[in-house]
Amino acid sequence: MWKDKKSLWKPIFQHFILEKVYQKSYAALLQEKICKPLKLCYTYFSAETDVNKHEAMSYNIQNKYIRNSKVNFSNHPASGGIATTALELNRFLSGLFEGRLISKQSLELMLPENKGEYGMGIKKANFKNPIGYIHGGRIENYFSDY
Repeated sequence: MWKDKKSLWKPIFQHFILEKVYQKSYAALLQEKICKPLKLCYTYFSAETDVNKHEAMSYNIQNKYIRNSKVNFSNHPASGGIATTALELNRFLSGLFEGRLISKQSLELMLPENKGEYGMGIKKANFKNPIGYIHGGRIENYFSDY
Protein backbone atom coordinates (compact mmCIF):
# COMPACT_ATOMS: atom_id res chain seq x y z
CA MET A 1 0.00 0.00 0.00
CA TRP A 2 1.17 3.55 -0.71
CA LYS A 3 2.27 5.57 2.30
CA ASP A 4 1.45 8.90 0.63
CA LYS A 5 -2.34 8.76 0.41
CA LYS A 6 -2.66 11.60 -2.11
CA SER A 7 0.35 10.86 -4.33
CA LEU A 8 -0.06 12.02 -7.92
CA TRP A 9 2.41 9.35 -9.03
CA LYS A 10 0.16 6.38 -8.20
CA PRO A 11 -2.23 6.73 -11.16
CA ILE A 12 0.66 7.47 -13.51
CA PHE A 13 2.45 4.27 -12.52
CA GLN A 14 -0.80 2.32 -12.68
CA HIS A 15 -1.40 3.64 -16.19
CA PHE A 16 2.04 2.56 -17.42
CA ILE A 17 1.86 -0.82 -15.68
CA LEU A 18 -1.54 -1.58 -17.22
CA GLU A 19 -0.39 -0.65 -20.72
CA LYS A 20 2.81 -2.69 -20.34
CA VAL A 21 1.07 -5.82 -18.96
CA TYR A 22 -1.82 -5.84 -21.44
CA GLN A 23 0.03 -4.32 -24.43
CA LYS A 24 -2.98 -2.05 -25.03
CA SER A 25 -3.70 1.64 -24.60
CA TYR A 26 -5.38 2.92 -21.46
CA ALA A 27 -8.37 3.99 -23.58
CA ALA A 28 -8.71 0.47 -25.03
CA LEU A 29 -8.45 -1.10 -21.57
CA LEU A 30 -11.10 1.25 -20.20
CA GLN A 31 -13.48 0.09 -22.94
CA GLU A 32 -12.61 -3.61 -22.67
CA LYS A 33 -12.43 -4.03 -18.89
CA ILE A 34 -15.05 -1.54 -17.68
CA CYS A 35 -17.30 -0.03 -20.34
CA LYS A 36 -18.23 -3.18 -22.29
CA PRO A 37 -18.90 -5.44 -19.27
CA LEU A 38 -21.10 -2.76 -17.68
CA LYS A 39 -22.65 -1.62 -20.99
CA LEU A 40 -21.46 1.97 -20.52
CA CYS A 41 -22.13 3.74 -23.82
CA TYR A 42 -21.23 7.31 -22.79
CA THR A 43 -17.98 6.63 -20.91
CA TYR A 44 -14.67 6.97 -22.74
CA PHE A 45 -11.15 8.36 -22.51
CA SER A 46 -10.82 11.87 -23.91
CA ALA A 47 -7.37 13.38 -24.46
CA GLU A 48 -8.76 16.93 -24.62
CA THR A 49 -12.08 18.42 -23.58
CA ASP A 50 -14.47 18.61 -26.52
CA VAL A 51 -17.50 20.87 -26.03
CA ASN A 52 -19.01 19.42 -29.23
CA LYS A 53 -19.44 16.16 -27.29
CA HIS A 54 -21.05 18.10 -24.41
CA GLU A 55 -18.01 17.62 -22.19
CA ALA A 56 -17.74 20.06 -19.30
CA MET A 57 -15.28 22.91 -19.42
CA SER A 58 -13.40 24.02 -16.31
CA TYR A 59 -14.12 27.44 -14.78
CA ASN A 60 -12.89 29.62 -11.92
CA ILE A 61 -15.27 31.88 -10.09
CA GLN A 62 -13.91 35.38 -9.34
CA ASN A 63 -16.90 37.76 -9.29
CA LYS A 64 -17.75 36.06 -12.60
CA TYR A 65 -17.10 32.77 -14.34
CA ILE A 66 -13.70 32.60 -16.02
CA ARG A 67 -13.14 29.70 -18.42
CA ASN A 68 -9.86 27.89 -17.84
CA SER A 69 -7.62 26.77 -20.68
CA LYS A 70 -8.35 23.44 -22.33
CA VAL A 71 -6.53 20.57 -20.70
CA ASN A 72 -4.66 17.83 -22.54
CA PHE A 73 -5.45 14.87 -20.31
CA SER A 74 -2.74 12.76 -21.93
CA ASN A 75 -0.40 14.80 -19.69
CA HIS A 76 -2.19 13.26 -16.69
CA PRO A 77 -2.10 9.52 -17.41
CA ALA A 78 -4.82 7.47 -15.70
CA SER A 79 -5.77 10.33 -13.39
CA GLY A 80 -7.93 12.28 -15.76
CA GLY A 81 -9.56 12.22 -19.12
CA ILE A 82 -12.41 9.83 -18.43
CA ALA A 83 -15.61 11.40 -19.66
CA THR A 84 -18.88 9.96 -18.38
CA THR A 85 -22.38 10.84 -17.24
CA ALA A 86 -23.77 10.82 -13.71
CA LEU A 87 -25.89 7.78 -14.56
CA GLU A 88 -22.93 5.82 -15.89
CA LEU A 89 -20.75 6.78 -12.92
CA ASN A 90 -23.47 5.26 -10.73
CA ARG A 91 -23.52 2.12 -12.92
CA PHE A 92 -19.74 1.86 -12.57
CA LEU A 93 -19.93 2.11 -8.78
CA SER A 94 -22.75 -0.44 -8.64
CA GLY A 95 -20.75 -2.81 -10.85
CA LEU A 96 -17.65 -2.35 -8.70
CA PHE A 97 -19.45 -3.02 -5.41
CA GLU A 98 -21.54 -5.87 -6.85
CA GLY A 99 -18.47 -7.80 -8.00
CA ARG A 100 -18.97 -7.42 -11.75
CA LEU A 101 -15.52 -5.89 -12.31
CA ILE A 102 -13.23 -7.34 -9.65
CA SER A 103 -13.34 -10.15 -7.12
CA LYS A 104 -14.75 -9.73 -3.62
CA GLN A 105 -11.22 -10.16 -2.26
CA SER A 106 -9.87 -7.36 -4.47
CA LEU A 107 -12.74 -5.07 -3.43
CA GLU A 108 -11.99 -5.79 0.23
CA LEU A 109 -8.40 -4.61 -0.35
CA MET A 110 -9.75 -1.34 -1.76
CA LEU A 111 -12.01 -0.67 1.24
CA PRO A 112 -10.57 0.61 4.52
CA GLU A 113 -11.78 -0.90 7.79
CA ASN A 114 -11.93 2.25 9.92
CA LYS A 115 -13.67 5.56 9.36
CA GLY A 116 -11.41 8.27 7.95
CA GLU A 117 -8.83 5.76 6.67
CA TYR A 118 -7.87 5.20 3.05
CA GLY A 119 -7.95 1.82 1.38
CA MET A 120 -6.58 1.39 -2.13
CA GLY A 121 -8.32 4.37 -3.71
CA ILE A 122 -11.38 4.63 -1.47
CA LYS A 123 -11.85 6.36 1.89
CA LYS A 124 -14.40 5.30 4.49
CA ALA A 125 -16.84 8.13 5.22
CA ASN A 126 -16.96 9.60 8.71
CA PHE A 127 -20.71 9.27 9.24
CA LYS A 128 -22.07 6.44 11.40
CA ASN A 129 -25.04 4.96 9.56
CA PRO A 130 -25.19 3.79 6.83
CA ILE A 131 -21.61 2.85 6.00
CA GLY A 132 -20.36 4.97 3.14
CA TYR A 133 -17.27 5.32 1.01
CA ILE A 134 -15.89 8.35 -0.80
CA HIS A 135 -13.27 9.20 -3.39
CA GLY A 136 -12.26 12.50 -4.89
CA GLY A 137 -9.72 14.11 -7.11
CA ARG A 138 -8.78 17.29 -8.95
CA ILE A 139 -6.90 17.99 -12.15
CA GLU A 140 -6.54 21.46 -13.62
CA ASN A 141 -9.66 22.75 -11.80
CA TYR A 142 -11.78 19.74 -12.73
CA PHE A 143 -13.11 18.34 -9.45
CA SER A 144 -14.58 14.89 -9.08
CA ASP A 145 -16.13 13.49 -5.92
CA TYR A 146 -18.47 10.61 -5.15
